[in-house]
Amino acid sequence: MERLCWCKVSVAFLALIVGTYAALGSPPRSKGAPKGGIEGLAVGDACAVAGDWKSALEHFKATTSRQGLIAKYELDGTANSRQLADAWWKTVPLARDADTRSAYQAHAAALYQQALCEGILEGGRKTVAMQRMAEAEKAGVCSRPDNMVRCGRYCVIDLSAGPNAEKYPVFYLGSEPSGGWADEYKMRKLVLRRIEPGTFVMGSTGRRTTIAKPYYIGVFEVTQYQWALVMGENPSSMKGAKRPVEGVSFNTVRGGDVVADAMSFVGRLRARAGLDVDLPNPERWEYACRAGTTSKFNNGCELESEEMWQLGRFYLNQSLTLPVERAGASGPVQRPDGRGGFRTGHTAVGSYLPNNWRLYDLHGNVAEMCIGEDGLCVLRGGSWADSESRSGMCFLTSSAWKTKPRDVRENWIGLRLIAENVE
Repeated sequence: MERLCWCKVSVAFLALIVGTYAALGSPPRSKGAPKGGIEGLAVGDACAVAGDWKSALEHFKATTSRQGLIAKYELDGTANSRQLADAWWKTVPLARDADTRSAYQAHAAALYQQALCEGILEGGRKTVAMQRMAEAEKAGVCSRPDNMVRCGRYCVIDLSAGPNAEKYPVFYLGSEPSGGWADEYKMRKLVLRRIEPGTFVMGSTGRRTTIAKPYYIGVFEVTQYQWALVMGENPSSMKGAKRPVEGVSFNTVRGGDVVADAMSFVGRLRARAGLDVDLPNPERWEYACRAGTTSKFNNGCELESEEMWQLGRFYLNQSLTLPVERAGASGPVQRPDGRGGFRTGHTAVGSYLPNNWRLYDLHGNVAEMCIGEDGLCVLRGGSWADSESRSGMCFLTSSAWKTKPRDVRENWIGLRLIAENVE
């Protein structure tokens, strides 16, 4: 009889607490030490529903509940993100109402996302995590990537659903795969690397330039396969799934002076991936290209160096014959290397050595579009048609640039994307 009365009082007390927090309309915060028992659990749940997980964990930890045990591991750092995600997911059925269940589910999904960032999910565990994240997204308790943890060195956009997709899934990796970037990252998936803020001397201006915020930039140039998955067609003249897309104009890539056109490549990708993707401005492009170097090329070499041959496809290491007057009277000797499977023109992305930040083809292959002042189309990096020995102002270097009208299409002009507002 005493136990029954105690239960009735406890239930009434819990209802009173929950009702009070609901009436206040704001997350409860204990001014003193977190309370244990049913009261602590109720306060923790209310904090979780309000999105204040830091306070929620402190209140849970003071209880002897399952939530309290998980909170202890999470606060003490004695369990990894995958273990914590599994534990919170299994706690969802124990939640007292729909709002609390949603809060637990969203927290578990965020922890799974963190585990992906840290690269600790493999095989079946990764499959389960992805399924649970998709379930949380479908239930409307979170969306990728805006309300989930954005972290990891690499951001990956999965384009597999093709040009008619409503959404492209986005996930993050803590490191480059142990076996390197497989073909899927040059075809069905588009991978970008996180670049941290910093200061460098911009070669074309000689001024000290500060990059104030982090951003992501493509590890590779956008390929023909990737373009077709978004746009439904491949306009390139030199075909190859893993070769860079070309034959596209600035207007087709993004259009617009400030906001990208909805039907452009950038506009469609933004709408489907939910990321602020765009072309880089010249400052971000050069900062990423240099990767801490101050030399003409991003591996530390200068003009007319043998090391240049290892960085990218240009006219001397492919077999296209250029006019003699362009190559010089005697003409430097061409040595086609056939890297990437193509001896003529551009070749498959990632066929040459990366820079210090593991970005490929910033010198050669195709010249890359950037957004200049007033929406000007600025080209950086040079292409397969350029020489590395002309007049010391070689277009292939880290600092060189040129402009083109926005409607021009050439088989030596392509693109590399960035994603901004990533903090």
